[in-house]
Amino acid sequence: MEKVVFLSTVESLNYLKRHGKSGLVMDREFQNSRAFCAAQAEEVCLYFAEKYQLKVVMLRLPYAAGRLNRGNFLGCIFWSVYKGERITLPYHPNDRIDFLSLEELSELLVQITEETEDESGVYTAVSGYRYTYADLARMEDTISPKVKIMYEKLPNVAELPDYPKELRRVYGFVPTENVMENIGFCYKTFLRESVRGERRGRAAFLERLSQAGGSLYPYIELLAAFFLTELAAGSVTGYIRNKKADELLFAQKESSLLRDKYLFLNGVYHGAVENKGEYKKQILGFKDSFGKIFDAAQKLNAELSESVFLKWLGVLEDILENRSTHWIPGSGLGGSRCVRAAGFPA
Repeated sequence: MEKVVFLSTVESLNYLKRHGKSGLVMDREFQNSRAFCAAQAEEVCLYFAEKYQLKVVMLRLPYAAGRLNRGNFLGCIFWSVYKGERITLPYHPNDRIDFLSLEELSELLVQITEETEDESGVYTAVSGYRYTYADLARMEDTISPKVKIMYEKLPNVAELPDYPKELRRVYGFVPTENVMENIGFCYKTFLRESVRGERRGRAAFLERLSQAGGSLYPYIELLAAFFLTELAAGSVTGYIRNKKADELLFAQKESSLLRDKYLFLNGVYHGAVENKGEYKKQILGFKDSFGKIFDAAQKLNAELSESVFLKWLGVLEDILENRSTHWIPGSGLGGSRCVRAAGFPA
């Protein structure tokens, strides 16, 4: 694994610093449970990154907004507007709110994935536009004047940067889309794609049930719940089955690789054993010859120069391992000497 990209939330910055007597930060006092959980998730990620020496790029994100906005923060507000329900915003009217489009977030993730010269880091990805929850309330009031907006007024002390300078410097990230300016367009798209799509799907489903027989109408809710349960169970079962199949395939490949590795090592071992005897003979022969030459040199060096010629015959017999060697002296300086051993020609 070359790199891990961990997506966190700006909620993890919603804390107060507790300083010790020396001025060092001793602890953090989180303002709500969401901020605490987000910070704990970040710490767990950084702990395992340091333990296994992984490159980790952590992104702290604000609210995300896309084309459909189903299930996110903005989508929940749109549902409340559509149903005429009261909207409760979590913080104070003057607290900052920020939205990052999913398209720009996707581009940023691609840039992070393709970058190879970066290092581990923690970044806060903001849009660069400054708005408050009061601005969001005014825009929602423009969409639907009858909407009722309340504030939960949770404490919020998170300090967000005005612009993602570090992300621009490292990954070239330049956000341009202003989600807050396009709230009206986002709401119209939400109505067209989500609400009307749901109506068409519900109408088609009821029409099929009515064609099957009027007696099914009392059981529509039961059938819908059963269908959703079966769908969820099938999805979970399929996921578990695919995961187990992948794990089994990985284990088989790992076993095959280990088998090839030990077969190779076994072949190397047997080859070394086969050559061991020959290597031993060569080493012993080398040592034996060297020992004989060294012993002869020591014996001759220990004698006087006058007695070298009397001693060398014994040394020669030791080297040849033959006690029938004879020395035949000649006469004068031009005389000749010869050595003959039993079993060798004179």
